[in-house]
Amino acid sequence: MLKPIIRKAAALAAFLAILMCCGCDFKTTVITNADSPDTVAESFFSALKQKNYEKCDSFLAESATIKVTDNTECGFAGILVDFYLDNLTYESLGEAEISSVTAVKKIRITTPDEAAFLEWFKSNKTAIEKRYLKEHEQVSIDHQNTEDIRNIMSFSMELYREKAQMKSTELELTFVLDNNRWLINGTTELVHAIYGGDAYEKQ
Repeated sequence: MLKPIIRKAAALAAFLAILMCCGCDFKTTVITNADSPDTVAESFFSALKQKNYEKCDSFLAESATIKVTDNTECGFAGILVDFYLDNLTYESLGEAEISSVTAVKKIRITTPDEAAFLEWFKSNKTAIEKRYLKEHEQVSIDHQNTEDIRNIMSFSMELYREKAQMKSTELELTFVLDNNRWLINGTTELVHAIYGGDAYEKQ
């Protein structure tokens, strides 16, 4: 009688194990002493506000970089990046949710609206140039001269700062545990949130 009982008990245990797992989201917990994803996110955005790009990159997965490469002839990209980062704010929308070696954290990024800035500049280009000439006591602007172009663009940014239209973007910041460190996945969505959208790419 003992063997049938043992077999039945074993079968019942196997059935219960299957039943317990059915429809369950099976997760494992990784024990780590790494800084939490929440701490990593705070550190990343703090370094970004300080324009410490090397430190920013140390928080990104897969050797990604947040530093913008300036391919403009007049070297204006750096001025534009400073404008966005000087006005950027970051807000945590709750603690990160960790699942094994990945994590997700909801955040909100607020920065000048790229589309609004481009529209403002197009609509006011002539007025901006006239004001620039008057304030700098110049007769004309050489649109083929890179220094003139950089100066007029810098001037336009200063004018726009006072009336900048802001844009808030809520997104999920994703992380991966790599060599006992939580690292941020650098996504296109994150870049667009930092720099106010993708209006320029649609031009």
